[in-house]
Amino acid sequence: MSDVVQDQIANPDVNVLTGELFKSTTGTLTKEQKKEKFLEYIDKLNISSKVDSFIAIQSLIPTEQLKLLTEETLRSED
Repeated sequence: MSDVVQDQIANPDVNVLTGELFKSTTGTLTKEQKKEKFLEYIDKLNISSKVDSFIAIQSLIPTEQLKLLTEETLRSED
């Protein structure tokens, strides 16, 4: 069984490819509760799974917005 399948079985409330909670578990949660659950999930991942999740989440951001965020981050590091 692949690592992704094992992760999904171990975390049935979270889409392990994106780190997002499935809608059936988010209907009654506040934004703060969703954030907390997301961070708890990410914290449990190994480095490889964190990278996979980051790449999946990153792909959800439009390219132009990602470019602007990257430029802003690089400027703030100067």
